[in-house]
Amino acid sequence: MKVVFWLAENDIPLNKLSKVMHLCRTLECPQLLSASNPITYENHVSGRQVLSAISDSIEETIWKELDEAIAFGIMIDESTDISCEPHLIIYVKYCLRGNIKINFLKLLKLKDKDSKSIFELIIGLFDEKGELLLIYYFI
Repeated sequence: MKVVFWLAENDIPLNKLSKVMHLCRTLECPQLLSASNPITYENHVSGRQVLSAISDSIEETIWKELDEAIAFGIMIDESTDISCEPHLIIYVKYCLRGNIKINFLKLLKLKDKDSKSIFELIIGLFDEKGELLLIYYFI
């Protein structure tokens, strides 16, 4: 998992995973080769699955922090990717135990780019996570 996370963190494509794993084995990385940590998934498909698991874990942590936060705000931006698919990126800013935090929360696919569609997508996301009452309080 650490190798996949490192690749993502450094903007290195997951199709390089097998070569990085080979390098780690060649360099005899002790944590990679330990008996308690056998790594058998080295292709980019399994790398995507591991990356998805890491992403889900981080997102779950952020939702738990939002639940504990005394207040939060959202920052959104609509963009279109290279394949002409519209997306909505959501960041959250919140106060947790006296510390201000800003985190990427989610990238959502948009059906339409109008304000009503964007509003409904945001409300749907926060409603699904049980944070909807807080949003309506601030609207």
